[in-house]
Amino acid sequence: MGRASNPERAFLRQAMRSLKIRKSLQRWLMLQDDQALEWLSKTSNYVALCKAIVKRWPDRGPGSAKRPEHYRDERLDMELARVLDPVVRHRNRTGD
Repeated sequence: MGRASNPERAFLRQAMRSLKIRKSLQRWLMLQDDQALEWLSKTSNYVALCKAIVKRWPDRGPGSAKRPEHYRDERLDMELARVLDPVVRHRNRTGD
């Protein structure tokens, strides 16, 4: 993703353009507590979240064949939580 200080740029990536991934992200965000949401509202933290998603579903190369559209909603929600929960847990360890 390179230097992305603007969260809007994150949506230029193929993985983030997927409607399924955005709906799954919305469901995941609804499960987060207020402190996590406040932390995620900061640009650099939100970009870290987007980078984790893009790393899991890259545009090309290893791992790019299985797109979010290939998952059922429940399975995609589980996979997204597996990818994003460590990002939020990192917040707890660093005290941000």
